[in-house]
Amino acid sequence: MSKVSARWALKLLSEEEKQTRSRCSAVFLERYAAEGDEFLDRIVTTDETCLHHYDLEMKALSSVLKRDYVNVLKRKRPALDLDRVILHQDNAPVHRANSTQLEITLLGFELLEHPPYSPDLAPMDFRTFPEIKTSLRGQRFHDVADLTLATSRKVSQLDTDWYRETFTKWIARHQKYVALCGDYVEKVRRSLDLDNV
Repeated sequence: MSKVSARWALKLLSEEEKQTRSRCSAVFLERYAAEGDEFLDRIVTTDETCLHHYDLEMKALSSVLKRDYVNVLKRKRPALDLDRVILHQDNAPVHRANSTQLEITLLGFELLEHPPYSPDLAPMDFRTFPEIKTSLRGQRFHDVADLTLATSRKVSQLDTDWYRETFTKWIARHQKYVALCGDYVEKVRRSLDLDNV
């Protein structure tokens, strides 16, 4: 491990991995430039995390949660044309599994490529989960039902403007990736004024 920012990077990236990160970001930005907000409106970004009845520490654990995407999408985003969904997910082994890839293909979803070792470019990881976990931290829940209810309440408080801001931050991170030639985004190179990119 090496410290490239105020946080420890999980992996020192090879030049090839940096190029992949930069290429993925450039493709994302090209599509956004060509399609505008319609491109963003079609994206469904997913991930999973583990929440505990009582989470005193800041350690995050992974857990795989299977969902019926189509029913969830119909309920959560009724205006979304399911024939035009762009699915974004990270490169966790469960997301790369052949069975998962086959299911995505059968659903007819377009898969938005996510660069390797890039939790800093996954909206669920850099914004949604931290927001939810911060709001729940220090609380004790009697059972899973209480935890689920508290989580649902928090998610329901995240309004359209909050999600719009998340996507704006996501675009800015892609711009930073390109500017940094694929290097990590989080608080990298303070000498470069990239917060205004």
